[in-house]
Amino acid sequence: VYVYIHKDKRGIKEFKIQCGLNQTFDFLLTKITKLPKWIMENKNCFFSFLAGYSDCEANWNISKRYTNSFQIDFNLRTNDKDILKHIKSKLVSEGFNPYFRLYIKKGQRATYGIYTKDLYSLRIGRRQETIRLAKILLPLSKHGEKIDKMKLVIGINKNTEWDDIENKVLSLRKSIKNIILKQDNRSVINDLKK
Repeated sequence: VYVYIHKDKRGIKEFKIQCGLNQTFDFLLTKITKLPKWIMENKNCFFSFLAGYSDCEANWNISKRYTNSFQIDFNLRTNDKDILKHIKSKLVSEGFNPYFRLYIKKGQRATYGIYTKDLYSLRIGRRQETIRLAKILLPLSKHGEKIDKMKLVIGINKNTEWDDIENKVLSLRKSIKNIILKQDNRSVINDLKK
C-alpha cells in the first residue's frame, strides 16, 4: 500500500492511496447495483451496512441558519443511484423521511474538474430523525470524525439553540482541520525522508 501527496491540476495537494492486489481480490471489481436481500430484510445488517457506507460517503452537518437557530442533517452523496434508492426505501420502512434527488448533473463543472457521472443525494434533515439515525449508527461507525459529529448531534435536544453548541461545533471543526494538517505534514516529512 502506497500513500502519498499529489498535486492536482490547480496545484492543490491531495492524498493518493495506491494498493496492488492479486487476482484473489477480483470480487472487488464487481460493482453491486442493489443491496442484497439479506441486508434489506435484516434491520441490524442494514444499519451495519449503512454505517460503513456512511463512513465513506456521508457527512453530518451542523450549521447556523439565522438568529440563534441552526440546522442539523445527514447527507449521503454518491453516483450509486440504485443503492441510494434501496437505502431510502429501507429508511422509509424504519420510519424516516429521507429526501432523494439528483444533486449534480453529469457534465457540470466543479472547482476540481467536471463531473463525469450524475451525483445523487439522500438527505435526512428533520432534527429528531437526524438525532435518531446518529444514535443508531454511532455504535456501528469506525470513522473518528463522523463519530465525533454524531456524538455532538446526539447531545442536541429540541430546546438547544446555536449559542448552546456554537463553541462545540467550532472546536470540532478546528480539531478536524488540525488532524488533516498533521496528516499532511507527516506525509510531507515521510516524502522528504524517501
